[in-house]
Amino acid sequence: MERYKDEKETELRTPAPAVPLAACSPLSPQADIGTLEPAADRAAAPAASVPTAVGPQNEAPGPVYVKPENLKAVPLVFGPIESPALEKAAAPEAAAPSKVYECGPAPGLPSCSVYLYEERADNGYRGVRVFLKAPDGWYAAGGSIAGDAGSLAVRFLPQGGGPAGDSPIEIAIGGARDDSYAGLVRTLFYDAEKELWRMQDFQGHDVQRLDLNQDRQHEWVSPSVGFVPPSIGIYR
Repeated sequence: MERYKDEKETELRTPAPAVPLAACSPLSPQADIGTLEPAADRAAAPAASVPTAVGPQNEAPGPVYVKPENLKAVPLVFGPIESPALEKAAAPEAAAPSKVYECGPAPGLPSCSVYLYEERADNGYRGVRVFLKAPDGWYAAGGSIAGDAGSLAVRFLPQGGGPAGDSPIEIAIGGARDDSYAGLVRTLFYDAEKELWRMQDFQGHDVQRLDLNQDRQHEWVSPSVGFVPPSIGIYR
């Protein structure tokens, strides 16, 4: 993983286009067993629209509107960052998970299983807690994700910017299966060099996969519009 640093501490990381892998198979007869659906043909998808500034252009001080054709290229300097390592955990106490994805071995990804457990709180919150079961035991895969297990997207994606089929594979949890909107996403992947399972949650910001430079490889784009100052992060 790589980071672009400026005074706003923007991070960057770019995975390549999604590719379908082997379907999931049952692990527990009590669970709803999911399948990883093939990704849509991104080459045929229309280019994503880019929002532009609107409103009075002659007020000062304030943002100055620049026509897209007059925008200048901005050089980005990338540097490596280290994603958090997953921590070992005891096996979940719940008798049966709501949904299970069993993942066969893939490039850079050992055999593992993703367990989804639905949670309900007294205040009405409904979420899904994720656990990873690997050959060496159980791992807690981050806090609860809002929603339900049936609607939570779980998919395989090539990790990094390499071509599909050659890049290591990661597991993306959350967001939209077809990248039609930005949402909360976390990715799980295996660090073979240090023999660790790692997670990237993009600082808890919504992300969406877009091909920003038309090279047929997709970046994770994170617009932080609810922060001051607003910013955008690009992960590769």
